[in-house]
Amino acid sequence: MHQILIVDDHSIVRTGLEVLINEQLEAETDTASDGKSAIKKIKEKDYELIILDINMPDTDCGMLISTIQSLKPELNILIFSMNDEALFASHYLKLGAKGFLSKNSLDDEIIFAIRQILKGKKYISAELVETIANEKAKGDGNPFHSLSERELTVTHHLLKGKNVLEISQIMNLHTSTVGTYRTRIFEKLGISNLVDLTELARIYQFL
Repeated sequence: MHQILIVDDHSIVRTGLEVLINEQLEAETDTASDGKSAIKKIKEKDYELIILDINMPDTDCGMLISTIQSLKPELNILIFSMNDEALFASHYLKLGAKGFLSKNSLDDEIIFAIRQILKGKKYISAELVETIANEKAKGDGNPFHSLSERELTVTHHLLKGKNVLEISQIMNLHTSTVGTYRTRIFEKLGISNLVDLTELARIYQFL
């Protein structure tokens, strides 16, 4: 019987995964809603797989993965996230995750990914394989390198917590111009909000 821990701050996600896994796999599932409770359960029980969200309150996912690896080096980690696979997956695979799965994935794909990892293999989608190949062809794949000098400056101020009005005053630009820059930045980086921008900046050490 496989032992699986689901770590996600949304109860509907935890419940949905539990139902799906219990229906299609010979597995026992436990759940946790944040990094602290996850670590507590990992210390108490030997799991084969942890299915881990990367955006949870009061949880630094990079630090959490590092802690998990120090406690249980053999524990497999599957990232299960709404974050853009093309932007975030490579980073977490480098940290030691065995796969990255979108929350938009169909049930069959979720079960396939879990089975692959439980067999000791990695799970990488066809889309991610293409992304990794493109990154290697282009160089380091840092998305911030696609931004212009003005866009980088606006990005810096956004990450410092400045709003559009404050940035317009600092840069002596009209608020609509700053708003346009922000839209372009989000489009180029493939994100839709400041939370993703902050996470992306942390990953690529853009601060």
